Amino acid sequence: MRTRWRKLWDRVVEKQPDPTDRSSAEFYVNSLLPSLRLFHGLDRRALEEVRSHLVWFSLPGGWPLIRQGEVGNSLFVVVSGALGVFVRGADGRTELVTQLSAGAAVGEMSLLTGEKRSATLTAIRDTELLRLPKEAFDKLSETYPILLHNLAEILARRLAITTRGEETSFRPRTFAIIPFDNSIPCTDICYRLNRSFADRGKRIPVITSEARDRPTEWFHQMETDHDHLIYQSESNDGVWTRLCLRQADRIMLVVPASQPPTDGALERLFLGQRRRRLEIIFYHQDNETGEAVTAWLDLFPEAFHHHLRASNRKDIARLARHLAGAATGLVLAGGGARGFAHLGALRAIREAGVNIDVLGGTSMGGIIAAGVAMDWSGEELEERMRSAFVDANPISDYTIPRIALVRGRKVTSLLREHFEEMLIEDLWRPYFCVSSNLTTGHVTVHRRGPIWQALRASVAIPGLLPPVSYMGEVLVDGAVMNNFPADIMKELGRGPVIGVDVEGNQSITASEIDEQTGLDWRTLDQSSREDPGIINILMRAGTVNSEAQTKLSRRMVDIYFSPNMEGIGIRDWQMFDQAIERGYIHTQNVIEQMGPSLFETR
Repeated sequence: MRTRWRKLWDRVVEKQPDPTDRSSAEFYVNSLLPSLRLFHGLDRRALEEVRSHLVWFSLPGGWPLIRQGEVGNSLFVVVSGALGVFVRGADGRTELVTQLSAGAAVGEMSLLTGEKRSATLTAIRDTELLRLPKEAFDKLSETYPILLHNLAEILARRLAITTRGEETSFRPRTFAIIPFDNSIPCTDICYRLNRSFADRGKRIPVITSEARDRPTEWFHQMETDHDHLIYQSESNDGVWTRLCLRQADRIMLVVPASQPPTDGALERLFLGQRRRRLEIIFYHQDNETGEAVTAWLDLFPEAFHHHLRASNRKDIARLARHLAGAATGLVLAGGGARGFAHLGALRAIREAGVNIDVLGGTSMGGIIAAGVAMDWSGEELEERMRSAFVDANPISDYTIPRIALVRGRKVTSLLREHFEEMLIEDLWRPYFCVSSNLTTGHVTVHRRGPIWQALRASVAIPGLLPPVSYMGEVLVDGAVMNNFPADIMKELGRGPVIGVDVEGNQSITASEIDEQTGLDWRTLDQSSREDPGIINILMRAGTVNSEAQTKLSRRMVDIYFSPNMEGIGIRDWQMFDQAIERGYIHTQNVIEQMGPSLFETR
């Protein structure tokens, strides 16, 4: 099929036809129709009759195709380009929920019912489409009943996917690299991306302004013949930049990490692209800090962002994996001292050559994940964790229990000592942690702000540590609602997800509870296998509610590690080395069973 497609492309390019010419439309239609599920089982003559009813048209980037609430009366097929699916919520806000690429069909339900559209579809980039009117489908289905069968199958599959809570992920294929100004070495960045893709066996040419006069068919052929395309823009060429924007699935704005946004023409251009998928690359000269990162993210709060250091080869390789949808996410669960097993798992994962590109976690898992995002080595991370939890028990500053048994000052002090005033958005790798919002009743995902503050909220077990007050809301341990946030990582759609869960055997049985009267303050900091104690009971009670969510989240990971932590309690800080060893051996064994290739190892 692909060989035939390329031969047809060659024939079209040789003629360089007008894209509105019917002969060009026939080429696209004849090549595309057999691949659409709706038309499976139709012979050549039937497909020719279908083609005669199709309307071919172009939709410029940014233009709406259909609007939410309109009565549907047509099926649309994306020939090239991409459509954004936008849904307006009860609060009146419009959200981009997914994107549809070449070969996708939309509006099948309207062929049966003519019901109102459930979403607004807008061209994300210049898009070519086919339209099949409902009256034409009704006529065709009388002659070819298999169309109704195919349509019922499509709708049944879609219902099953919705019921399971699955989503179809959109993989962008074309990227516009837009430099903010002439200080950005855009040519060098594009070349290094091209080389990084080539190292992984991917074909991704860089298209420069020399292609500005090429016909539409040439761009389509390039996209068909390659895995991805990079459009290299120029900060002083507005015409070429606009063409790049119209051709790109994803906009990558490259800005100096130390220069805040200004009221320039490029900024105004992007402010008009609010419905586009925008990502920001913060470019750092050697030893340059990211003083302007917060200002840029205030301007584009929904933008995913990356950090790219001028002489750091790992950063450019990581960016390439993000563009290819092959960035590996690592999720680390909470679990107190059991979380030390994450350190062993990380050691085994690194030894296997797996690159970790995005990090997330809850409570202790969030702390360790933050250390990885800081680019701490495995040795440094272990030393810091030993210092913070083994050498200095962080939950030992007891107080009269008005809202918690522990003041929490030691925890706060230790977090600030190790993470200082570093902001989440300044971390070298994308990162998040979660806390539970008692004010709203929902999970809070921390993607910006001081790391220590986010982690202080993520570890605040109710009754043990005081909650954190943040912007008028009360935050406690993320484990109360989501101890294993693999679902949040999966929603990012960056690539495969690795999860490490250290739940262990946390259950408390009736036989472990001794009837006691009064309170002996001297026993608060003691733990035994026979007596769970008030602190262990609080910690268990504070995390039990998220178990159902954890079971759902486990389905979201591509590789799941769950070392046996039985016999290691939540506060068994002195079992540091044993927990690390268990995590290391378990992860190493699973990796060996999986074979030599574990995601991206380059």
